[in-house]
Amino acid sequence: MTLFTHPLWGFELAYPDDWHHQSILEANGLEAEAFAALPEALQADYTGPQAGQLAVRAEWNPTRTEVGELWERQIGMLASLMSARQAGAAPWRLRDAAGVEAEIALPKRENSRLWTGILARGFHVLHFMVAHPKENRARFEPAATRIITSLRFPQRVDGLAVGAEGLPLPPGYAAADPRSLVDHIPAGEQWHGYAGASPADALQAFYVREAPNYGWEILEYRPFPQNPDLGFARLRLAKVGGNGAARAQVTLGILPVGSGTVAANSPANLVVRVHPAA
Repeated sequence: MTLFTHPLWGFELAYPDDWHHQSILEANGLEAEAFAALPEALQADYTGPQAGQLAVRAEWNPTRTEVGELWERQIGMLASLMSARQAGAAPWRLRDAAGVEAEIALPKRENSRLWTGILARGFHVLHFMVAHPKENRARFEPAATRIITSLRFPQRVDGLAVGAEGLPLPPGYAAADPRSLVDHIPAGEQWHGYAGASPADALQAFYVREAPNYGWEILEYRPFPQNPDLGFARLRLAKVGGNGAARAQVTLGILPVGSGTVAANSPANLVVRVHPAA
């Protein structure tokens, strides 16, 4: 089996060595991880003998919205996109994550089976979808089930770079002049900047999980976009240095960027303000 680990969202799945994985954009424009027996089967219009696809999309839920409300939203989206309706929803539990699963009734003209499920664990929500031609069920369903039941949430991701202030850096982020990322930095203050293109919600998931692994205590967390007056996510962090050194404190800003209205899945840069030692 091949292990897929998402370094930002912090979940992992094991899939057969001869299967294929690809990051995709779903019809709603959100990024998901897709798995299929053939590369061609990752295309929506593939109809060959090994057609079938498993997709997993993560969502950050800092307000801990009830899973039932999230489920209704997901079913409503499917109904709008595919003229589908749920057929026999049931509670679903996988280790310490809980949610709902259901077979989805598609229009009679469709020759496809569709199953969907949602799991919530803390601030994490995972949306699952399995789709395949009805005649492929005996071949595809067992493999898809094994992948889903392999789900794990590792406590940390190894091999991360560390920024100048000691915070872990998400993959793909590099040091940048903080004045190019944020306006009006007061003279005499120490700031660090990091530029990248990962979604703001995935970066929040990353830092809530990984900052404590590097000795940082989260003193305050204001999520985005739940604080419209703020316009970005903010974490205030502190740790005690070695040999009784003074308590270090930083404020991390996760700054969504883009033209027009930014959202939770908008790409974001990072800025860190280093506070004087307490």
